[in-house]
Amino acid sequence: MNDLLGNVQLIIGNAGGTYWVLPAGNNAARVSLPQQQIQIPAGATRSQIYSASDFSLVRYRSGSDVIWSVETP
Repeated sequence: MNDLLGNVQLIIGNAGGTYWVLPAGNNAARVSLPQQQIQIPAGATRSQIYSASDFSLVRYRSGSDVIWSVETP
């Protein structure tokens, strides 16, 4: 996943329904995965970035805090 300037923010892998994140970019992205979920702050703004039949990539923003989330149906 790249930002609007082309900078790599995160790399997500998937095999057989298991998702993982590879280190990438300058920042350590916080990512919530279906099998390892991170608590999303109350009131965080949700933006769906990508959607496919098997998963969606969502960004939650609360102030300067960003959590990426891989969400499955």
